Amino acid sequence: MEIRYLVSKADGRHVRLICSYLVFLLKSIFSVRTSVNRMMDFYSPDFPKWDNISDLSSFFHWDQLTNSTAADYFKSQGISDKYIFEVVQAATRVNYYQNADEVHALAGAVAMATSDARRIAGGSYQIFEQFLKHSGANIYLNTKVSELQFHLVFTYWSKSPKRFKQVKDITPSSSSSWTLKSTRGATEYRAVILAAPFHSTHITVPRSIYNQIPEQPYQQIHVTLLSTTSPHPNSAYFGFSEGVNMPRVLLTTKNSAAQPEFNSLSYHGLIREGEWAVKIISDQKISNEWLDNMFNGQVKWLLRKQVSISFSLLAFAGVRTI
Repeated sequence: MEIRYLVSKADGRHVRLICSYLVFLLKSIFSVRTSVNRMMDFYSPDFPKWDNISDLSSFFHWDQLTNSTAADYFKSQGISDKYIFEVVQAATRVNYYQNADEVHALAGAVAMATSDARRIAGGSYQIFEQFLKHSGANIYLNTKVSELQFHLVFTYWSKSPKRFKQVKDITPSSSSSWTLKSTRGATEYRAVILAAPFHSTHITVPRSIYNQIPEQPYQQIHVTLLSTTSPHPNSAYFGFSEGVNMPRVLLTTKNSAAQPEFNSLSYHGLIREGEWAVKIISDQKISNEWLDNMFNGQVKWLLRKQVSISFSLLAFAGVRTI
C-alpha cells in the first residue's frame, strides 16, 4: 500500500501509529459490514415493497445511521477520533465531498465499504444504457421538457344512477392523464416519473405538486482533468524533501487549522509512454500556478469543470436525509 511506502523510512513512532490504526481498522470493518450487508437484500426476488424512504430505512434498521453523523456513530462503536478524522473522513470527502461530522452515518459506512469494489470496463454508464436498450422504450435524446400538466378525471359511484346526489364515492379514474410539453411538442401519458433534480430542471408543474417537492441543496465542486509528464506530485508541497516519490492517489482530511486545497488527487494511468492522466477534485478552482507547482512545471493538457454533484447534502437528524 502507498501508506506503508511513505512510512517505511519513518521512525518507530510512525510505525506504532500505523499499528494502532490497524486495531480501529478491524473495528470499523465489523461496524461497516453490520451496517451495509443487508443491502444485498435489494437483489432478492422476495424483497418487500415500500411506499416511502422512512419505511425502507426502518426495514434495514438504518434509523440510528440516518439520525447521527458518521463521526458520532463510529465513535459510539469504539473508534478513536484520530482514526475517524484521518481515515474515515478521508473516505467521506472523496466519496461525498463532506466531512465526517457533517455527513450521516449511513453514507459514512458506505464510504468505508469499498474494499471489494469493482469498476466497469469502459464506464459504469453502460449499465444504464443497457437498461434502456432492453426496455424497449422510445428514447428521445436532446429533448428539453418544459411543462407537465395533469388532467384528473373522476369516476362517480352512486347508489342510484338516476340520483346524482346519492354519491357513495369519488375516486380518480384510470383515464386520468398527463400532458408533457417538450421540444417535440405535446404528448399524453398515463404516468410520468421525474428522475431528475427537480429544481434544476426548470420544468413547470401544477402548484399542488410543486409545493410537495422540497428544494435540495446540491454541492458545487471543481473537477480538474490534466495530463502530466511528472511521474509523481511535488513532494515539497507536502513537506517532504525533494526526490521523495509521493503516492499517485492522495486523499485529504480537514482539521481545525486549515481547509485542504483539494479533496482528492488521483493518477489514472498512462496516456502514452511517460505521460499520465490526473483528476483533482476540489471545493475551489485550482489555479495554473498551483498546478505548475504541484506537477513540477510539467502540465501538458488541462480541462476544468464546475459541476453540481448528483446527490444532495447527506445531512443527519432527519433534516435532509437520503
